[in-house]
Amino acid sequence: MNRKLLSSKIKCPNGCKYCFANFREYFNKTQIGIEEEIDIIYPSCDSELFLSEIEGFLVNQKHIKIISLSTKNIISQENLCRIKELNETILKNRNGFIKLSVSFTCKNMVSIIEPRCATYNQRIELLSKISSIDIPTSVIFKPILPFIPVEEYYEIITDTMMYSNLYLIGGLYFEKNSKFNEEHTLSQYLTENREINWLEHKPIWAYIPSTDIIDKIKSRINEFNLQAFDSDISLIQTIYNQRYGK
Repeated sequence: MNRKLLSSKIKCPNGCKYCFANFREYFNKTQIGIEEEIDIIYPSCDSELFLSEIEGFLVNQKHIKIISLSTKNIISQENLCRIKELNETILKNRNGFIKLSVSFTCKNMVSIIEPRCATYNQRIELLSKISSIDIPTSVIFKPILPFIPVEEYYEIITDTMMYSNLYLIGGLYFEKNSKFNEEHTLSQYLTENREINWLEHKPIWAYIPSTDIIDKIKSRINEFNLQAFDSDISLIQTIYNQRYGK
């Protein structure tokens, strides 16, 4: 699939301590040609900030099929309705859809790790609203933070499972000389280097796979007959198959 990670002139205000957009080696100047065939686009910041830009893309780019959004912010009812209308337009005209997922990295440290995002309870409420107006959605556990007890992720599953049966899970990218690393002693965890192939210059970043924690989370998800994914592409394909019969 041809995927594009979009950038914006708007600086994200969320202040997430782990955000890779703050890495020294992160830069993204992706441009999309009008006739370019795009299977999936990923706005690289929060969906509320990108909504007007997304609408502009859909007017000017005739070949975009799927828009994969994720958010940790409150989204107004008005903008949820706009996203729903955009989703119906893409489904009708392009045989695609918009996926609007809600991200959770923890439950009890939100105000510390994601200081200017929606609270935990606000995210649960948002997930409920997305589900109620029938926008394709999922729960995102990315990044899994290795210092968060696995029981906390179990609680999030219990709180979200009535609104989505799809979970996307992944580890943590971090900078070894960052304040976030120092505060949480991330170097104590099993770490590997990964090439970031979704950025054009393909930097190498440190990555904590948290395999043991993720395996336990997947096991709990399976106990409830829910579905866990390592890849957003696989999740998107499942949504397409479930909702649109392809």
